[in-house]
Amino acid sequence: MTIIGQTAFMSSALLFEAQPWYWSFGLGAAVILFVAGRNRSSKTLIKSGLTIATITLLWMLLAWIVVTPAERLYAVHRQLAVIAKEGNVEKLFSHLSENFELPQLGIKNLAEAKAIVSVTVNNARVKNNHVRAYQSTIYGNTARTHVTFLTESDTGMTKTSWELQWQDIPGADWKIRIADLKMLNDSPVRELGL
Repeated sequence: MTIIGQTAFMSSALLFEAQPWYWSFGLGAAVILFVAGRNRSSKTLIKSGLTIATITLLWMLLAWIVVTPAERLYAVHRQLAVIAKEGNVEKLFSHLSENFELPQLGIKNLAEAKAIVSVTVNNARVKNNHVRAYQSTIYGNTARTHVTFLTESDTGMTKTSWELQWQDIPGADWKIRIADLKMLNDSPVRELGL
């Protein structure tokens, strides 16, 4: 990604994603200026306070209305946790790209995933699933996330850490291109021979 592309992405994240610290600072500064203006009978300070409050509130409204690619990506991860809990394999497959790969199981496309993953998910009998850690990096229409799920099933609690590579499909949403299992509980997958 070019420097211009990175700058545009960072500005859209700053403008359209939740920024509670900046918003708190903006509203706090607005209140201070407004109160100082009233105490000193200064119309300039009062107007400055109202202007900053208005800009901050508009910024908050924009962030609430506009959904960024990063917010959509995080929402898909939360959906995956719910899908695993429900055991809904068809919904799971709707989040995979046609050229999906899962190296640990030798899966190289969506058709193979449907054959192998269906059996695995159905046998797991998941009772609960939570996102425990999440970090993402977006480069245009691709993304890489590191996510940890804590899954409760008939066999107990299992923690899995994944590196997921995503493709943002126009008219659809983010789809997983490669799912690479990195950790099983607290053991690196390479040490387990997977």
